[in-house]
Amino acid sequence: MDAISIASLAKFIVANNGKLDILHGVNNAGIVGTTVDWEAIKILKLEDPHNIANLVELVNKVAKQTYESAEACIKTNYYGTKAVTEALHQFVSDESVRTKLNEIGVLSAERLDGIVTEFLKDVKEEKLHEKGWPTHTTAYTISKAALNAYARIVAKSYPTLLINCVCPGFVKTDMNCNNGLFTAEVGAKGPVMLALLPEGGPSGLFFQRMEASTF
Repeated sequence: MDAISIASLAKFIVANNGKLDILHGVNNAGIVGTTVDWEAIKILKLEDPHNIANLVELVNKVAKQTYESAEACIKTNYYGTKAVTEALHQFVSDESVRTKLNEIGVLSAERLDGIVTEFLKDVKEEKLHEKGWPTHTTAYTISKAALNAYARIVAKSYPTLLINCVCPGFVKTDMNCNNGLFTAEVGAKGPVMLALLPEGGPSGLFFQRMEASTF
């Protein structure tokens, strides 16, 4: 999480617009939170239909998570995205909307922060299995699950905007050394679709590529 970068963005908006009055925006942060042997991933041939069903299990076999990598993942994926949201909401032109968003901190956001803090504590004490946390790509999973929950809180408190989460699929990116199943162009279809939703469209949902899914 880069506080200086976030503050710089906020200053840019003030200098150029004075307020945040955009209709569409994408707020995303993502690091995997583990050290992965990508050469071994290539050998696994993830493009093979027989391997796709066991994708997470296969990746987990060649991935190593440490407390430091888990902490970096949580800070980037959850706290980073959350910090950008909180930094920018002050520029929303609708005063009533801005007031409602400020109330999030006393509702459920604190509970989410507590959950990820507890998770990192259990990582450090090597109690993930004992405490029942996910066993595959743990930090990434928890960071994104927490972010999805936060998005639902924001969507509920920000009724005039459409706020959704989307998983673009296992896209070929620098993060996975281009070992994904889809091109960036294909992966972008879901986010673009949501960014272009008309007024009155769905909000507070999670989309798997271009289809609404469960959290």
